[in-house]
Amino acid sequence: MTESERHRGASAAASDLIIICLAAIAGLILCAKFDAFEYFARWSARHDGWMVNEVLLVFVFVVIAAEIFSWRRRRELRAEISRLEIAETSLHGQEESYRIIVDQAPEQGPHKRALTEYERLVERIAALGQALGTARDLTVIFRALRDFAIVSLPSESVVISLYEPEKKTRRLCYCWADNQEYDLDSLPDVPVKDGPTGRAIKSGSVVIENNFEQHARTMQSPITVGEGVEDKSLSVLAAPMTVMGRTLGCVEIQSYQAGAYSKDHATAMRMAANLAANAIENVTLIEREQVKEEQLRQSQKMDAIGQLAGGVAHDFNNLLTVITGYSELTLRRMSKDDPLRSNIEGITSAGLRAAGLTRQLLAFSRQQILQAKVLDLNVVVKEMDRMLQRLIGEDIDLLTLLQPSLGQIKGDPGQLEQVLLNLVVNARDAMPRGGKITIETSHKYLDEAYAREHVAVQPGHYVVLTVSDTGIGMDAETQKRIFDPFFTTKEIGKGTGLGLSTVYGIVKQSGGSIWVYSETGRGTTFKVYLPRVDVVIESEELTDGSPAVRGGVETILLVEDDESVRQLAVETLESYGYVVIAAAGGEEGLRICSERKGNIDLMITDVVMPRMSGRELAEQLAAIRPEARVLYMSGYTDDAIIRHGILEQNMPFIQKPFLPDALALKARELLDLPVLQEA
Repeated sequence: MTESERHRGASAAASDLIIICLAAIAGLILCAKFDAFEYFARWSARHDGWMVNEVLLVFVFVVIAAEIFSWRRRRELRAEISRLEIAETSLHGQEESYRIIVDQAPEQGPHKRALTEYERLVERIAALGQALGTARDLTVIFRALRDFAIVSLPSESVVISLYEPEKKTRRLCYCWADNQEYDLDSLPDVPVKDGPTGRAIKSGSVVIENNFEQHARTMQSPITVGEGVEDKSLSVLAAPMTVMGRTLGCVEIQSYQAGAYSKDHATAMRMAANLAANAIENVTLIEREQVKEEQLRQSQKMDAIGQLAGGVAHDFNNLLTVITGYSELTLRRMSKDDPLRSNIEGITSAGLRAAGLTRQLLAFSRQQILQAKVLDLNVVVKEMDRMLQRLIGEDIDLLTLLQPSLGQIKGDPGQLEQVLLNLVVNARDAMPRGGKITIETSHKYLDEAYAREHVAVQPGHYVVLTVSDTGIGMDAETQKRIFDPFFTTKEIGKGTGLGLSTVYGIVKQSGGSIWVYSETGRGTTFKVYLPRVDVVIESEELTDGSPAVRGGVETILLVEDDESVRQLAVETLESYGYVVIAAAGGEEGLRICSERKGNIDLMITDVVMPRMSGRELAEQLAAIRPEARVLYMSGYTDDAIIRHGILEQNMPFIQKPFLPDALALKARELLDLPVLQEA
């Protein structure tokens, strides 16, 4: 204790003594003033005097001592608070001095350098996030991630791959090495194994391999990036790109230095890789939406073309009905040695070929009547196998792979044969130097996720028909137009451009979908998805041979708005002995039915007519002539007409253009049906 401290202690003791004396004097004065001693004397006279005085004295001194102690303690606390305030002021002064010292310290100081590096890393992360937030292309994302890696850690090469979890492979999408980018399109997908990238993808954590040279020597099929990498000691850092717990891919960074990477590098790349993963997810979602929009536009375009093709086919069928009909009637009246017979036969042949084209147009536009049946697609393929073998030639191998227990579909057998035939012919023409065609059937369940990504596809079970070839393939622009009518890549005169459009229409009208996968020089694959059905319908027995056409003497009402077709039909039916009454429209036909007193055994009516359709006419005819049968005919029928009840399944129908014998045969079949008696 210093001299000054002892002096302060003695002064404090003297002060305490003086205070005690003053307090005692003040107490005595107060007791005398209030006669406390007199009251106390009378009280003590009644008790033991010495004991009372002793207690009183002790009490007085205890009170005085407690008061003095409390006063001293308060004074010491005030002094302690003052000392703390002085110390705090001094500490603030030292901190300010320290800051000045740090700011004036040289740049290479460890603390200053660490702080500066952290601030720069935060700035780079912010800049990367801003760049990735506006990215709409994967290449832009990859380059931004590369630029961040080059600045943030030792980087001689950067390889970015995207992960395919279903296949457990990764696709190399971007590579930068030796200050240049490399094309990776020719590289196959890489299985995810136990290398740094594989471990990072599996674990979802950053993997550092600071002595990669030894590990690279043990790899069975290393992927070399850049030049001379295998001759140098490498360090590798692999950072997985994850979003919402899912790993989308991995960025692998290599350095030619051993021991190049630390935990700080891992932290930086983990943040950057996750930002890139979010950007990749956004771009992927945008691309999916663009694909769906493109599919919708393609579907709308095909519908519009189909409506146009259906309208053209409808009008053209009326003309072909007249051309082929009158040609056939003329040939019947000509002798075999007539010099003009060959000319008429040429007209008939051309008309039949034109009728085949219109049928293809109707198939494309989905405006034909399908004779749908429940059938096994494997049976259809087996029955066509021998014919397809002869069709494709000896320089092409045909391989058929049929999955057993395939399930059943509902479709028109003849139309499905047309689908298979057109696809195989198209594959054959794509392999002028020979090759291989594979026909495969399989079962596939399309879930909600698949349906969301593909327009007009319903979730459910499907039977899949796949036709693949090893031909020349197609580029992206050709694939966009292959289903358009009259579009062909073949030479003039070697194709009508209706083969694939016919396939498209038949598949769509059957409730299915068709997709094409092709690359130039790598062949083409068509996949046809047809809905699987569980209902079993007994198949109808087919009879061989064409039945003889018989005539009759019944009365037939013919209602047709096209004058040329009407005249041909009247002449045809009259040639078979029938009594024919012609009407130019539904209202006229209804009036004839009301006014005529004789029987009307059969009415043949067009489906689509002005003011009154064929179905409306038939309904009103049933009320007037319930015994009359009805045969519908049309060159234009579509799904909308069927849905609105103008045509129902299994109703008597004949498609234009038709030959005279076909019309007479259909009429005879209806007239020969037994009459059903009402109960």
